[in-house]
Amino acid sequence: MKPLVSVVIPTYNEEKNIARTLESILSQEFKQPFEIIVADGESTDNTREIAKKYIKGVYKEIKHTIASGRQAGCGHAVGEILVFTDADTIAPKDWLAIMANRFNDPNVVAVYGTAEVANPTFLEKLFARPAFSSYLWILAVLGMPSGAGFNIAVRKKDFDAVKGFKTELVTAEDIELLKKLKKRGKVVFEPKSFVTISPRRIRAWGLLKFTAFHVKNLFEIHFLGKSEKEYERIR
Repeated sequence: MKPLVSVVIPTYNEEKNIARTLESILSQEFKQPFEIIVADGESTDNTREIAKKYIKGVYKEIKHTIASGRQAGCGHAVGEILVFTDADTIAPKDWLAIMANRFNDPNVVAVYGTAEVANPTFLEKLFARPAFSSYLWILAVLGMPSGAGFNIAVRKKDFDAVKGFKTELVTAEDIELLKKLKKRGKVVFEPKSFVTISPRRIRAWGLLKFTAFHVKNLFEIHFLGKSEKEYERIR
């Protein structure tokens, strides 16, 4: 059967994480058929080999931005709904069902959810799910959809209509996509949809730098139509 949902995961040197991510998605309680696609940016470790133990849909991507990885993965997708997540993310069993259910409304073109940090320190609990959800909800009320690429779903026909991700962006490609989709229909924040994300960037940068970077980046993409030019890979 043709899958209803295509889950797209960009990867680069994720041999430590990709198995857990794929296992969490393969364990979904979603009743409809779905596929998983890994678009790998020429990893130099065993990411692709590990992924192939779980799924068939593992492809190389050569432009090496996360936006181009997401875009390349979509080129292989056949589902009516594209769901995006990252290779260091863990999804609860009802994740796909919650996201897909929102598309029962034909006016919905995109859905985005929230997140919690894995094994948070005391300070990282500032980024606990209730706080992050409140932040996303406020932005949604202000008309600024700000979903992150680790938890976004898009109707494929609308994704294709806006030509998908702006592949030259190294960050904020997810928000830029939602801004374009907002012109075509409803972009919905779904607080019941959450994933668990790695704290590795918070710990590598420190909480202050992490917060300042993303707040600045958010306002640049929403109000200036541009994003930060550099976004180092943290592995």
